[in-house]
Amino acid sequence: MYKAFKISVYIFILGLLFPLGIMAKDSKVALPDKPVVPDSILQNIFQFSPFYSKIVDEYNADLYLKGKVLVHRSNKLVKYIPSMFRLEEGVRHYIIESLSEMQYTAPDIYNRKVKAISSTFPRNSGELTDLTNFLNMNFYSSSIMLDKLLSPLDEKVSKYYVYLLDSIVVDQGFQKYKISIIPKFKSTQLVNGYIWVSDEVWTIREVYFEGKFDLIEFKLRKIMGEKGDEEFLPARLNLDINFKFMGNHLEMKADAWVKYNNV
Repeated sequence: MYKAFKISVYIFILGLLFPLGIMAKDSKVALPDKPVVPDSILQNIFQFSPFYSKIVDEYNADLYLKGKVLVHRSNKLVKYIPSMFRLEEGVRHYIIESLSEMQYTAPDIYNRKVKAISSTFPRNSGELTDLTNFLNMNFYSSSIMLDKLLSPLDEKVSKYYVYLLDSIVVDQGFQKYKISIIPKFKSTQLVNGYIWVSDEVWTIREVYFEGKFDLIEFKLRKIMGEKGDEEFLPARLNLDINFKFMGNHLEMKADAWVKYNNV
């Protein structure tokens, strides 16, 4: 009986990890009272995004990461989640702080070497999620997070989004546009949030996305670098993740800073 129950749990998990289609619900999303972004601005963003997605060939950087996990609720079923770290009985708070060396080589080769770490997580017992996947998220690409999410910066999938002009500011002689991004319907493959984009060069200066995939809900904010090719890479990341599954609820908050030594 226990074996049958265990198999049933795995089948249920697989059903959550692999949804049947893009539309979770065929329901319209209410839109705020803001003007639609002019086509001229959107076309510039769409035109430059494919080029910017491949502009960095390689880099070497130092990554400082600080995070904490709060266990709101947990039960015995949590141990059946693949790659989940082992929860200790009675422990509700976990923290981690690390310094790593990051190396990237195009197109998608990432190497991370941990130099120093301080953590209350049980060692060698899995993790809630790999934070570097969010750090390495290339939102200029057509799809992000291993094709689990559709980037609103891709012209082909822009038909699934509404783009509203939130505000305009002038910074060092350049205009910057804050663009609200809203999915036209609810879906685990679409994100909600905003971007700050500068005119003339049409690079993203800041991005905020909310979304959901697999068993997690996330809120991600990334601030991009300022110098040279660092303009196309994240300098700082703020991440809030909620994991919910059959009565279990874990929340992770993390901050990351990146110092590029060679780009």
